[in-house]
Amino acid sequence: MSAWGQAAKSCNTLLTRTEQNDPTLVDLVILPSKTFGDTELDRLSNALLTNTWLKSVSASGHTVSPDALRRFGKAIIQSSPTTNLIKIAIGGSSMGDDGVIAFCEGLESDVDDANKTDSSSSTLTLQHLDLEYKGISALGMKALGKTLFGSSSTTGATNHPSSSLQHLNLARNEDIGDEGILEFCKETSSTISFLETLDLSECNIGSKGATALANCLRRNNKNNNSEDNADDNGHGRRLNLLLNSNPLGPIGFGSFFVRSSSSSTTEACDDEPSTN
Repeated sequence: MSAWGQAAKSCNTLLTRTEQNDPTLVDLVILPSKTFGDTELDRLSNALLTNTWLKSVSASGHTVSPDALRRFGKAIIQSSPTTNLIKIAIGGSSMGDDGVIAFCEGLESDVDDANKTDSSSSTLTLQHLDLEYKGISALGMKALGKTLFGSSSTTGATNHPSSSLQHLNLARNEDIGDEGILEFCKETSSTISFLETLDLSECNIGSKGATALANCLRRNNKNNNSEDNADDNGHGRRLNLLLNSNPLGPIGFGSFFVRSSSSSTTEACDDEPSTN
């Protein structure tokens, strides 16, 4: 490749601006055509520790190793006291369960940091996490449920980060299936009731998985009595849940509003899950 071609594929300029805490760089977009591997992700991870302006990172479509993803997760949680980063899309289709598990391990690793003075939970400031088409199956879903929505009382972990995640995109992970949903639900606590969007379209979820998820969300919503979890009508938050394009129809749980991706509108549903 010519020197010009290498320069065109390089994201060095963007990473340098991130490292320099450029206040004009708020949304970092690394196109799939760019070169972005472990070396580049490590640069970004180190930059997050001092960057106070970056709000979003979009770097999907790039192959990075589980080790690099673990370091990235650790940098996210270590930078949480000062960062403005709230939205992340990372990894390629080969990320798989190993990559997701490593990323989650990184998010939970801050308790081991020498600078941490107590064993209380760290705060995960992310609001949007995009893991669409990443080759995730049941093991990855178990890790996501535990790290993003679990509780130390059920997992026994003291390094579980508290989460403010509102939007989770897991679309087009065809190996999730019902088993993945069941593993995910086993690990979740009431923090999942703060979700506003959960995209599970094209994940091969049948009635068993959909019903389990509805029950999980309804149960955890009832367990969360915070006024911050109420809308203007005093009801729970409305969650847009996108499922497979199939004839499942709306699935209701408490005051949540749920639809399948085959439905063009969001409908209110009864307290009990249904497959009408």
